[in-house]
Amino acid sequence: MPFRVSLSCCLAAALALVGLGTPAVAQADALPAVSSPSAAVPAALSPASCSALDDLAYQIHNQKNDASLVTTSAAEAAAATGFVDKWGPQFKVSVTPVTGLVPVYRLYNPRTNDFIQSFSTTEIAARVAHGGYVKQGVSFYASPAPSTCTVPVLRFVKGNMHLLGTLGGTLDRRAAATGWRSEGKAFHVAPLRAVTPPPVAPTPPPVTSPSPTDTTFSIAVYPDTQQEVFGTDSRFVGRTNWLLANRTKLDLRYVLHTGDVVNWGDKDPAQFTVASAAMAPLDKAGIPYQMTIGNHDTAAVCPGGGGCPGKDARVTVRDTTAFNRFFPTSRFPGETFYEAGKVDNGYRTFSAGGVKWLVLNLELWPRPAVVDWARSVVASYPSYNVIVETHSYLTSTGAISASREYGTTTPQYLYDRLISQYANIRFVFSGHVGQAAYRTDTGVHGNRITSMLGTFHSNTTNPVRIVEINTATGTATTRVYGPQGNVTLPYNASFSGLKFIK
Repeated sequence: MPFRVSLSCCLAAALALVGLGTPAVAQADALPAVSSPSAAVPAALSPASCSALDDLAYQIHNQKNDASLVTTSAAEAAAATGFVDKWGPQFKVSVTPVTGLVPVYRLYNPRTNDFIQSFSTTEIAARVAHGGYVKQGVSFYASPAPSTCTVPVLRFVKGNMHLLGTLGGTLDRRAAATGWRSEGKAFHVAPLRAVTPPPVAPTPPPVTSPSPTDTTFSIAVYPDTQQEVFGTDSRFVGRTNWLLANRTKLDLRYVLHTGDVVNWGDKDPAQFTVASAAMAPLDKAGIPYQMTIGNHDTAAVCPGGGGCPGKDARVTVRDTTAFNRFFPTSRFPGETFYEAGKVDNGYRTFSAGGVKWLVLNLELWPRPAVVDWARSVVASYPSYNVIVETHSYLTSTGAISASREYGTTTPQYLYDRLISQYANIRFVFSGHVGQAAYRTDTGVHGNRITSMLGTFHSNTTNPVRIVEINTATGTATTRVYGPQGNVTLPYNASFSGLKFIK
């Protein structure tokens, strides 16, 4: 025990010399309050430095010993032994050095299994010399000072163990309740969601506003196209070309894609090349469209269409890097996105049938924060009729799914928290399972909500759902047609009693 006290005294003295404070408990591995180095730090970050903070930092936790680790490697987070809690991405950092950012080093104590991340050279030296820690190199780069594009990361301590959490975030709120004590601000990072004001109406590209008598129009819904992206298969682009050739006849105003655009495009980018070229005619024609990300469009699916061995699908399903490379936000003018630079969640408005519409695109099995954002969007547009698209919602028999599979929430959660709660929600479109299904629900405000499933997974034709809406009669009809082979699929349906906000 005297030896332990002696080490603690050395550590406390070294830290006190640089203003890092004295440990609250005199023991060999007691650690200091967080503090910045004495050297001057920049007062604000440049736009380039802010943009560099774009790499996800994942956090995992070991329930047995309270060890916690933050890493920019999704593979390390998924494979780490003993870390049962996979908390997923927590904030954004940079994995490359950039002016204005400092290197944050990872330290490890082999005796306690504790990890610490710090940019203070003095603190690092003291912990290595007197606290039993081993320096494991640079974890990532972060801002040492606050900026308009950053949020602070707090460091918490419980016994010998340490934990990180963004100020006001889930772990910050949970820390005190579970016995963690704050050591102060560790460094500053970009939040998962960009620091922006509350959602406001986007400025859509010019559209032709319908006259009061123009009450009938149509939208098209692409199903799972994952079987159409190999080699010289022309079905995908053939569907698009058929829509353009019949645009006037259909009075086509909007196009949706409910996900599984590709099969395992994250590992085979050639599939995304086919899909991108197949949607490109819509860009050229100026027809507004939105694309939902399915599980096959993420890093969660490997060659053959199954899961990836040794990977945590709950983590990799949020890796949509490949999708966003081929379908960047710049491809969707007028759309507002939940996360800067990512099309995973977004909304856009348009006018048709003499009324106003808002199309809300949501990631599959959306995170609670995404659902809360979606609630704020819908609440901000009470005079708009809302269409929701997400990859997984109805089961093959037309029930609202109660399975989260490898996502974060269930479709039933989405219905309970969002879809049933707002008087202006009119339609929900999804894919993922089965062939086709329909259902009508009544929201808490008495509004009818029509949901349509269209998946098909065709190996022979290229189905597309056409939905014709008549705002004067309060009706909608739908049919499914395959241009390849001139095939009419037996999934016609009609709906009445719909009341549109005018």
